[in-house]
Amino acid sequence: MGGDFIYDQSNIFKNNVGLGGRFIYDKTDIFKQMLLLGTYTYEVRIARAHKVNFGLSAGFYWNSINLEKYYNDPKYVLDNVLLSGLEKSKIKFATDISALYRYKKVETGILFSNIVFGTVRYSNPGLTYKPLKNYLLHGSYLFKIDDKWSVKPTFILRGGQNIPVQTELSSSITWNDRFWGTALFGTGVIIGVGIGGEIYDGIILNYSYNEISNVSLYSFGSHQLTLGIKLFSLWKSKKFQDT
Repeated sequence: MGGDFIYDQSNIFKNNVGLGGRFIYDKTDIFKQMLLLGTYTYEVRIARAHKVNFGLSAGFYWNSINLEKYYNDPKYVLDNVLLSGLEKSKIKFATDISALYRYKKVETGILFSNIVFGTVRYSNPGLTYKPLKNYLLHGSYLFKIDDKWSVKPTFILRGGQNIPVQTELSSSITWNDRFWGTALFGTGVIIGVGIGGEIYDGIILNYSYNEISNVSLYSFGSHQLTLGIKLFSLWKSKKFQDT
């Protein structure tokens, strides 16, 4: 949840370059996944107030599927492959690319995920998983309430390979440009909340929870924990403390 984590501007430094990293832990029903990504951003100024950020993330991905938890009822046992309990994947290379346009308080962007991914394989040769290529479009506007508080409503459009298009509306409220809370509502009856902040100069922590209630006539929740690092902010903070 939230454009700042999706596009990860990674703290622009001299020569219009930003560097950073992200660790993402996501748990949805019987699925768990983790990503460890390095991020690179390059900023182009088109005019005085017009900026475009191009982003690239690359790193490693692995997941696990707890088949035993879902198929412990005999009526769900349809294939011996599904009786193996907890399956852990081999590590795979993961990457995504993005572009973000900003003009004063307006921003809009596009993200492409799973560009180079391939098939995820497990110790059980009968089990494979192939992440689908997908895209995300967003647009937002920042409203300044006062010197400390701001609100940013965001419209999000998601889709991709064999994925139906989904729309989401979210709003985040931020205090002191450092701590925030987020609420989200989307098609598919997705309701989400999130909370996060820059807990130390250059270190960002965010937690979000989404509830999906119309899938297969039952509901399940998705927990996501993201740890982000802005290397230049962290380096400048440490350099200041050492002087």
